[in-house]
Amino acid sequence: MTKKTKQHPNTGVAPPNKGKKMKCGRCRQWKKNCKCGRPLVFTEDVKKKLEQAFAIGCTVSEACLYADISNALFYLHAPKGSILFDEFQRLRDNPILKARSTVVAALGDAETAKWYLKNKRNQEFNERVVRDGEPDRVTVNVELQRKVKKALEDL
Repeated sequence: MTKKTKQHPNTGVAPPNKGKKMKCGRCRQWKKNCKCGRPLVFTEDVKKKLEQAFAIGCTVSEACLYADISNALFYLHAPKGSILFDEFQRLRDNPILKARSTVVAALGDAETAKWYLKNKRNQEFNERVVRDGEPDRVTVNVELQRKVKKALEDL
């Protein structure tokens, strides 16, 4: 009597060994110990390179270029919303935080303070002429008005 194996109804082949230990076809070692398969691309070394690139404010494509991986592989291993993606996003925001603290520390300098106010409070401190939408009516900044009055008084 021969032992009859169950066959898959559609293909006519025996089902794969689900849950059973299997040996590699090349090296004949157990699958979990086999080293002859394709090596992983997203290794710890690649992750460290990505972290270094994101720490200096690189974009995703620049960091992938530095780590020598594709953008698709990056998003495969660190999809948006994952913990790894959020960690990389925090690293990308780090240079912005450093720059902001440097600017705030240098606010004792008058030129830096003016520049900061022009960029943070554009409506109040910018010297440009702003049009309200009406062709005849032009709103001029208060600082600019003072400069014009002073120049007219000097003449």
